[in-house]
Amino acid sequence: MVPLHELLRSASDWQGCADQPYALPPQPQWPAVWSTLRLLRELQRQGVLRGFEVVSAHRPEALNRCAGGAARSAHLVHFAVDLLPHDGAAAGERLCRFWREQGPAWQMGLGRYPSGRLHVDTLRHRSWGGEGGASLCGTGDAAAAAPAAAASAP
Repeated sequence: MVPLHELLRSASDWQGCADQPYALPPQPQWPAVWSTLRLLRELQRQGVLRGFEVVSAHRPEALNRCAGGAARSAHLVHFAVDLLPHDGAAAGERLCRFWREQGPAWQMGLGRYPSGRLHVDTLRHRSWGGEGGASLCGTGDAAAAAPAAAASAP
């Protein structure tokens, strides 16, 4: 699965924001944590995510604001993970296929930040981060639902 120290990472900009490198989601969000972890496990089980590192998960509000995250970021209100897949573009293609076929049932959010990091959550079915502000997965239907999440800092 995912090492605990990765799941507790806050934001990459924690030092510049004079904050802590790790953050525990508030207890009311724990069901959302479980939902997203189940999705990650399924992505691994199906070979969609073959190897990756989680670089950011829950963000406290002040850190999210300092790091330039969206006001309604899934990192704040639900549970989201930003990750670096070991096989880059190939993982993105597999994730998009999963997102189109099984994402609605999981309420899967899938995005890509300008840095190339990928974002996964189970807040609602949407995709963002493609060329010119389009959906990462080449569909226009879900991209409009995600502008706040797309603005999140990696």
